[in-house]
Amino acid sequence: MPQQLKNGFGRIVAARQTMVDVRAARWETLQRFKNFAKSKMTDFISTTDPVTGQRLADISAGGDKGRGEAAMVLGLFEGTRLRLTVDVHGQYGAESTPPELLGDVGRVVEVLVPMDLSRAEMVYEPLAGPRGSRRTLDLSDVITRMVENAAVVVEDELGDAAPRSSTTSQKPSAPPPKPAFSFSVT
Repeated sequence: MPQQLKNGFGRIVAARQTMVDVRAARWETLQRFKNFAKSKMTDFISTTDPVTGQRLADISAGGDKGRGEAAMVLGLFEGTRLRLTVDVHGQYGAESTPPELLGDVGRVVEVLVPMDLSRAEMVYEPLAGPRGSRRTLDLSDVITRMVENAAVVVEDELGDAAPRSSTTSQKPSAPPPKPAFSFSVT
């Protein structure tokens, strides 16, 4: 085999190994995010919804293995989701339901979670603005917005059946309706 051919294969293998190493390091960061989110949402993860029996919050690992993607998903029982991914090339990605949770996040450059789990941040390029400009998003704020969104959704499901929290509603609370009949057991 000619030397030039051997060198070419060697460069390919080295580049692919670098990709694997970057992807593994970023997956470790997502694992730390999972631990960070668990530490912030312990009460929600261990509490079940009395209506559906589901946990109020869940954190799962997954992804599209066929495409080489790894994902960490933080989800709340009513459908709010934050999904952080690492693709086969080691690039980060993020999406949320509803999309407004991430605001102007375009391309995710880095996810930062120190070993002590003291904070979790996402460095990103905004959707609008000059290419290469970067901003930082505190993922604690995203988690807080997720919980607030879930509270609003659940309160909206109540309609007029029960009074709302004073922090999320402008409607005055009315006294509960009197029962049409009552009975007692002796």
